[in-house]
Amino acid sequence: MKGQQHSDEQGALVFLETSGNQAYLFATNKLKENVGASQLTYLAGAKWAPEAAERVGGKCILKTSGKALVCVPTREAGRALVAEVTARALREAPGMRIAGAVADLALVPKAALEELHRRFDVNREALDAPRFPTLPWSEPCATSGLPAIGQGLEGSKSLWLSAESLAKQERAAEWVKRINEDLAKLAGNAPLRIKENIDKLQEDFADSQWLGLICSDGNGLGQIFMDLDGHLKTLKDRDRQELDTLAVMEAFSSELEQATKRAFYAACVHIAKLGAVKADGTIPVIPVLLGGDDMATLVDGQYTLPFAQHFLSAFEDETASEERCPTIRAIAQVALGAPRLSAGAGVALIKHHFPFHLAHDLAESLLKSSKKAKEKVRWNGGHDAPYPVSSLDFHVLFDASFTDLDSIRRQRLTVTGSDRTECRLYGGPYVVTSREWLKDAPATGLDWAEDHRFERLIEQFDLLNAEDQDGRACLPSTQMHALREAAAQGKPGADARLREMGWLMERGLSKLIGPNGSLFFHPVGESKVLATRFVDAINGASFWLAPDPHPRDPEENGHD
Repeated sequence: MKGQQHSDEQGALVFLETSGNQAYLFATNKLKENVGASQLTYLAGAKWAPEAAERVGGKCILKTSGKALVCVPTREAGRALVAEVTARALREAPGMRIAGAVADLALVPKAALEELHRRFDVNREALDAPRFPTLPWSEPCATSGLPAIGQGLEGSKSLWLSAESLAKQERAAEWVKRINEDLAKLAGNAPLRIKENIDKLQEDFADSQWLGLICSDGNGLGQIFMDLDGHLKTLKDRDRQELDTLAVMEAFSSELEQATKRAFYAACVHIAKLGAVKADGTIPVIPVLLGGDDMATLVDGQYTLPFAQHFLSAFEDETASEERCPTIRAIAQVALGAPRLSAGAGVALIKHHFPFHLAHDLAESLLKSSKKAKEKVRWNGGHDAPYPVSSLDFHVLFDASFTDLDSIRRQRLTVTGSDRTECRLYGGPYVVTSREWLKDAPATGLDWAEDHRFERLIEQFDLLNAEDQDGRACLPSTQMHALREAAAQGKPGADARLREMGWLMERGLSKLIGPNGSLFFHPVGESKVLATRFVDAINGASFWLAPDPHPRDPEENGHD
C-alpha cells in the first residue's frame, strides 16, 4: 500500500474549490464555451493551485479539476495561496466562483479537515455571485446576454462577446489538446480522439437528433476521507504499518483520478466497437468534467446508455486493481467491506437544441436517484456504510413541458389504477454491479439489487429490438405502443391489454412479463406500490446498441 512514510511536517491545510459549476459550464449552448469553461475549471485546481503552492513552499495532497488540497508551512502561506489563486481566477476566468479556506494542521488530521471544511462552507456562502452590470449603451453578448467587451469568432462570423464568453472561447483549443493527450496516454499507439475543430464538433452534435448527458460520481468517498484516521488505525492494528494520513490521502486521490480516466477511456473504446467512430476517426464524446471521481460527459444519443453502463463497470474494475489502485483497495476493504469503490450515474437523453443547463439539472437529479442503491445495500461491519454498488437512472425527454425529475415522475409517470393502487411507470434506479461482485452483500440488500438489475432491462431492450428473418420487428412497435398506453392506465388496464395480445407470446412478449403474469410488480420493500420496467424498456430500447446495431427512431416508441 502506498503512503506508508510518516511525515513530521506541521503547518496548515488549504482547501480550494470552484462552486456553481453547473451554471458556469453550461451558461450557454455554445460548445466552444462549454469546453472552454471546462478547461478553466480544470486549470484552477490542477495547475493554478499547484503553481501557487510551489511559490509558498507547499505540497499538493489533491489537485484535480476545480479542487485542490495543499499542505503549507504556515497559515500566512495558506492565505497567500488562496489570494493568488482567487485573484488569478478573477483575471483569467471571469464568472468563475472559487473559494478557499485555511486551517491549522493539528496532530489529528481528521480534526484539521473537519475545521477546514467548516471554514470553507462559511467562506463559500459569503461569496457573492459574479456581477456584470449592463448599462443602457452596452452592446449585449451574442451568446450570454452579458455586456460585451470585445469580438470573437463563430466559424467565419464575428460576434460581440462578454468577458466570460471570450475567456471561455480562448481556452477551448487547450481543452481539445488536453483531452486528446490524455486519450493518447491511455491508448498507446492507436488513440481514439475528439475532433480538433470545435465548430465542426458542434456541427456533429447538431446533426445528431439525440444527445445524452451523463453525470457520475463515486459513492461514499466523502465519508471515507472524514473517517480516514480510524481506517488507518484498523490497518495499523492489522498489518503493523505506520501510515500517515496526508500521504495516504495523496496516494488515494492520485489512484482515484487515474481510475476515473481509465474507466472513461474504456467506455470510449466500448462504444467505438459499437460503431461510434466517425469517418475521420473521431468519437462523438465530449467530457465536460473529468477529475477525481466526477464525470460529466456529452455523448451521441444512441451510444449514451452503453457508455454509462460500461463506465460504471470499468470504474469498479479499475478501483479493484491491486496493481493500479493498492491504496484504494486497502482503504475500501476496511471502510466498505469490499476491496473496490462504486459510483452512481444519471443519464438525461435530450434533443440537441435543449438547453444544456436544464439537461444538467435533470442528469444531476437522476444521479441523486441512482444513489438510492447505496441506501438500500448497506454493510454493517462495525459501522453502517454503503456496500459498493454501482447504479444508474435515466430518462428520455420527449416532451419538454416538464423538465424537473420530481415533476416528471410525480405528474407524468405515476398513475392511480382503477383499484386505487399507485403505479410507477419507471423501475429505476438500475444496478450495474455484477452478481459476482455482490456475492458477499447483505441478504436484504442483495434482494433489492437483484430486483433492480440493469441486465433485466437490457434483456427487454434486446427483445424490443429483435427482428425476424425478414428484418421485421418481432414485437411490432404499434402493438408495443398500445401496450405502453395501457400501462399508463395502471395494472388492470395493462393486464387486460396483455390478455388481448396472446398471439404475440411466442414472438417474445412473454419474456417482457413478470412471473405474476403482469407488467407490474411490487418493488422489494414496497408492498403498497406497483412499478413497471416496461416503459423504461420501450423508451430506452432505441438507445441500446448491440455490436451489430439496427437502431430505430426513438420517436416511434417513446413518450414521457
